[in-house]
This record gives sequence, C-alpha cells and structure tokens, in this order.
Amino acid sequence: MAENISIWYKGIEYGSLGEIKAPEVGKYTDRLVRRLFHTAEDYREIIIRNMDGMDFVSYSKKTLVPAKKTFDLSFALACVMEDRLRSGPCHVLEIGTGTGVFPITLRALISDPNLIITATDISGDALTVADLNIQLNGLCPNSIRLIKKDGLANTHGLPCLPDIVFSNPPFSPTNRINFVNAGGVHPVLALDGGGDGTYYYERFLFESRRILKHKGSIIFQLPLGADDIQRTMRLIACRTDDRAIALEDCMSRYRKVGPQFVVIGNNNLPELLSRHGYTTTEI
Repeated sequence: MAENISIWYKGIEYGSLGEIKAPEVGKYTDRLVRRLFHTAEDYREIIIRNMDGMDFVSYSKKTLVPAKKTFDLSFALACVMEDRLRSGPCHVLEIGTGTGVFPITLRALISDPNLIITATDISGDALTVADLNIQLNGLCPNSIRLIKKDGLANTHGLPCLPDIVFSNPPFSPTNRINFVNAGGVHPVLALDGGGDGTYYYERFLFESRRILKHKGSIIFQLPLGADDIQRTMRLIACRTDDRAIALEDCMSRYRKVGPQFVVIGNNNLPELLSRHGYTTTEI
C-alpha cells in the first residue's frame, strides 16, 4: 500500500487521524461535499463526511466521495445477518472498496467473528484510504482484510470463498468520462466502465459466479442515470440464470432516478432487505 498520502483540510496538514475530528470540520451535507469537490481552482485534497455518526475521509484523485446509499445498504445488510451468522461463518467480499464505507459499516455494526470481511481494490492508494477510515472509526485493523487485487480472476489471498460479493463497479461510458469527472478530481480508474459503461458489471458477474458459495449472493450498486441503470439491468438479466432483483429505496433518503442496487442469487436476501426500506422488482 502507498503510505505517502497527507491529511489536509483548509490548507492545513494534520499530523494525526485524531486531529481530523477537530470541531471546525463539522458534518457535511451532500450539497457542500459536491461544491467542495468540484471547485476546480481550489478543491480540497481531503473531504470528511459524517454519516450517522461515522466519519469517512476521501481524497481527491484517489477515491470517490463516499455514497450514502452504500452506507445505507451495508447498514440494512448488517441488520439481516444475525440469523445467518448463528449457523456458522459468513464471508462478505467487496470488489473495489475505495474509501471502505461498505466493509467498515458492516464491521462497526457486527463484531461477531463468524463474519469474515474482505475488501479488495486495484489501487494501493484506495486501500490506504480504506485503512485510514478503519482507524478513524476505531476498528481493529485486522478485523477487515484488505487486498490489492484486480477483480476476482483468481482466489489468491482470499481467506475462503465468499457467501456475498458486493461491488460498485466503474459505471461511466468511456466517452462520457470528462462530463462525469467534473473538474478532473475523481480517479478515472473508478469511473471508466468501458464502451457503454457495463464492462465491469459483466466481468465481475462472471468472475464472482465462479467462486461464490452455493446459494450465495452478488450485489451490484447501479449507475446514476436512468438510461445507464436500464442498460445495466438488461445486461445482468441476459448474463445470469439466477434470480435478479432490483432494490429501490422507498424511504426518500437520497435523490432517486430508479433502483440503486441489484441482488443476484437464488435465496431470500432481497426479501430480507425489503424490511429495511427497499422495494423489490424482479428483472
């Protein structure tokens, strides 16, 4: 992992993670986060976002800003996993963790050692940011396994085969990167989804199904635009023989243009998640 990322806020370099939580940092709204992150001439190297009492740092050009919908899904997933963990170990794996919101929220809510959490990313800088966020939220560094890895072409480094695979893949069509990456402050690697934006969805679906445990689940976070969402869901429906269920937030927690996630697998996970604010639609 890269170890040379400095912690900056308002032009001041902080010497420790504890200092980030100074009172002036405050709790940012979505609007303020977007404004700070997209000001090309004077954007900050670091954004601190507080979600329901948990703090996450994100570095411009290193990681994307943590998304509230990712946090909400991990919270809902934690709520439905208690019964599953009583029957034995469960391995949750994230591909492309970025700031680490998904695994960190899960671990903060579930300390049960039967829950095994692995987070991968192709970017060493992203893994460093995820590691900082693990420390910032007071979690044991060894409670989440971080692995530098490009997808799931092989199982090298994984502690065991996963029961649940989650990913928010790069989703932007290549010819729209400049539009999506306003101000050039986002890491292109986290945005470029190939010709029509579906390359990594198809790839990760194929790779995940090869190693997923029987009756396991794959969960994809969907793109932002309505057309992109529909195109991605059509691809998933064509590439899987398993049940695919779209999840749409019905609690008005964030801007809605359609479903935010799709769950693939022949089990009752979508129905369990529907108890926590999601409507389900088969695709």
